[in-house]
Amino acid sequence: MISLDRALEQLLAQATALGQTETVANRRWARTRAGRAIISSVAVPPLDNSEMDGYAVRCADLASVPASLPVSQRSRRGGWASRWPRFAARIFTGAPIPSGM
Repeated sequence: MISLDRALEQLLAQATALGQTETVANRRWARTRAGRAIISSVAVPPLDNSEMDGYAVRCADLASVPASLPVSQRSRRGGWASRWPRFAARIFTGAPIPSGM
């Protein structure tokens, strides 16, 4: 194994600067490199969401650990019930994360 500094040195030694840039149609992007940052004009995803299945809890409810919280809700497309403090919720991939999490 090599050090991070040595790995970075080797990587940068192989890198070459981009030459001239050109504007191309979307369908011609294959095998090209962006000459500048490409930033979306819309938020993707449009809300904070779960990256994987699991459980959602409020950090404030875990102030003293170990903690035991009842699982009283499942994530669903329509949102969350107003009864949030002191419980855990089953959350699925892509489901919105409640505010305050």
